[in-house]
Amino acid sequence: MSESADYDQEAGYDALLDELVRDEFFLEEVLEEVSFRSIQSYLGRYGDAIESRVNECINQSQDLCEKEYFGPSIVLSTTAIEIIIRFLLLKPFVKGAFLSDEIAEMFSKRIVTGRTSEDREYLPKVLRLWGMDINTLKLANGEGLWEGFLSKVRKIRDSFVHKGDKVDKNDALRGIECAKVLLDSVVHPIAVKTGFTLEVTGKWCIIKATKEEKTFEQSTPFK
Repeated sequence: MSESADYDQEAGYDALLDELVRDEFFLEEVLEEVSFRSIQSYLGRYGDAIESRVNECINQSQDLCEKEYFGPSIVLSTTAIEIIIRFLLLKPFVKGAFLSDEIAEMFSKRIVTGRTSEDREYLPKVLRLWGMDINTLKLANGEGLWEGFLSKVRKIRDSFVHKGDKVDKNDALRGIECAKVLLDSVVHPIAVKTGFTLEVTGKWCIIKATKEEKTFEQSTPFK
């Protein structure tokens, strides 16, 4: 592929993402055409590997926090959150959308390689179409999950990574809690809406329906 073609394709990724973020009417039309079968296919195949990696990041973040390495702890909890947003929420939605295979693949690639700031802008709009308002989710202290992540966890992580600023214990604990709440109160309810039976099987790759069991070949998107 020529350099010009590469540029045109990347510009196409940006244009499509901008359109989805900006135009909620377009998002509503897309959701009406979402194929739950496609979402199941993606998460059934990759969900266990993704959630395993998320849990590993959270567990390591907790361990580091207990050992009072608060800076590295908040880095790992933020990484867990970004994996959840990108791989368990946004990419399955795009894969399930009624788009041409070529556009779906282009946009999915754009999500995987794009800026996390765009993921954060896109996510609340997609969740509203699932009947979820992320701004209503609260942490144990009453603080908003999304606001706490955007205005505190993410900024503190960035300041630690780029300037070596101090991170205190409460900051690290907030990051861990944000990751857990996002997984338990957003991802898992959407899993139920799309037909998964995690509460029964504990796995994405097995769906136990009343009369049949559906299984998926497991793989990983992290290649």
